[in-house]
Amino acid sequence: LKMRSLARFFERSFSQTRYFSNSSVQQRQTGFELASHLTQHTKTAVIESPISDKLNGQITYAYFPSTTPNTGQPPLVLIGGTSHILSTWLGHIKFLHSKRDLLIYETRGQGKNNQLSLTDCTLKQHADDFSALSQRLNLTGPLDLVGFSFGARVATSIVATNQGQFRRTVLCGIGARRGTIGRIALRTWSSCLNAGSLEAMIWSALSVSYGHGFLSQNEKNLPNWVRKVASDQSLEGLRGIVQQSHVEDEKDEWHTLRLCERMDGRVLLIGGDEDVLAPPREVNDLFEHARSRNKNWELVMMKNSGHMMPFEKPKQWREIILSAGPIALARHLLDD
Repeated sequence: LKMRSLARFFERSFSQTRYFSNSSVQQRQTGFELASHLTQHTKTAVIESPISDKLNGQITYAYFPSTTPNTGQPPLVLIGGTSHILSTWLGHIKFLHSKRDLLIYETRGQGKNNQLSLTDCTLKQHADDFSALSQRLNLTGPLDLVGFSFGARVATSIVATNQGQFRRTVLCGIGARRGTIGRIALRTWSSCLNAGSLEAMIWSALSVSYGHGFLSQNEKNLPNWVRKVASDQSLEGLRGIVQQSHVEDEKDEWHTLRLCERMDGRVLLIGGDEDVLAPPREVNDLFEHARSRNKNWELVMMKNSGHMMPFEKPKQWREIILSAGPIALARHLLDD
């Protein structure tokens, strides 16, 4: 990666996000400082597949040592949703690595920076990719892993196939099943991508990802968000994720229910009470099913939040995932 051009890209990108649109000069300068900070920590690693040399390539990641020394806490690994890239998390990075070493990476299919084949974007391949990356970075464990939405499904596959490596896993926006609206949304996204329209897919995703209040408050910013996300992604990459990483057959070993049965360590499940992609009923069903096999599961439902809880309720979300001990509010709704 050419760091100078990447810095300019982040600066341009940040001017279009909700965090700094229509903001003061000071806020824009803060945004540029955050983007530059990310640029300084962004690297690539060569990973090798145990299956085929054709799946080898370069993966993009950012590693931030904690700004608080000797925390006694393991590194925190963060995997984002379908169309997330490193800069998606700019608003969170400063807070997350103030207390923890932090690793964020772009999975196979996310963004445009990786040099990876898209012939296999299954959950198994994503798990293999993480294993290769962690070996390359000498991350032997214990680790804490946070996965959001698509990233949560990737996280279940990683933990289920790497038992003993993780102290705690946080799964955000994932249920036992997709639900009716979720299944329709997935078909819509696939159709949009087959038709060659990234923006149509992203508009569809926006309409079901955020709570009503958040969308109403930010409606005027949505066109800029859509254009920004579309410019960050590749059609082939998102098609690979959408069409290859979703498993609907509950008997399949890579279905969420089956993967969660094989997860060890502590697991925190976070849902939003307005989420239609991972409906509260399905989130609760996953919790009950998994907890019957592993008593170390906990559940928190965030009030007045849709699917995008890290961005609708950022402060609450950070406090929950950074908590060192058991969550005392398990199964309770969290107020603002």
